[in-house]
Amino acid sequence: MKTLFKHNSIFFIFLSTLFLIISTNSFGQTFTKAWETDTLLDLPESALYDLQNNQIYVSSIGGKFSQHDGNGFISRIGTDGKIIELKWSTGFDSPQGLGLFNNQLFVADMNRVVVVDIKTGKIIKEHKIEAAKFLNDVTTDKNGDVYVSDCVDNKIYRISNEKVELWSEDPLLNGTNGLLCHNDKLYALNMGNALLYSIDQITKTFT
Repeated sequence: MKTLFKHNSIFFIFLSTLFLIISTNSFGQTFTKAWETDTLLDLPESALYDLQNNQIYVSSIGGKFSQHDGNGFISRIGTDGKIIELKWSTGFDSPQGLGLFNNQLFVADMNRVVVVDIKTGKIIKEHKIEAAKFLNDVTTDKNGDVYVSDCVDNKIYRISNEKVELWSEDPLLNGTNGLLCHNDKLYALNMGNALLYSIDQITKTFT
């Protein structure tokens, strides 16, 4: 899914707890830290691996959270943890989740989804969602449709054929944060009730 944490300290506490749980489970598995980035990232919020280009995109809030200040940026990081380009793409306010399709990176940025050309790092368009309260995570499906969660307003929007629509406002959505499309299912992780739902993309049935 995505990194759901706003501050490094919370992130490291979460990882430590997760590692402890996994290392003591019935499978006896353990994790060992392979690398860590430099501290140049400024409030990193989300990370996305690009298989085709073998690199990682990381969104950084850059200063104060949830502010229209233009300080946010996207970094490119190698799979060895080294920062390739710190401010590869700039001009964001409070960038959150990331999605990738057809050489385009989709960035949730408060009340808009910003589209970045991954060949140049340049912003090529944006989709404003005026009704959004705080857009959080982004995922794409095999057709190129883009789904974005509003974790404050408990909604999921879809961008299809350049048009934005409200895709779901089901009562089961509760602080929806992480999203992932896989095999005709949309997986939605809720912060409010700590539940992970599988949503059929055709019937919109929640499991």
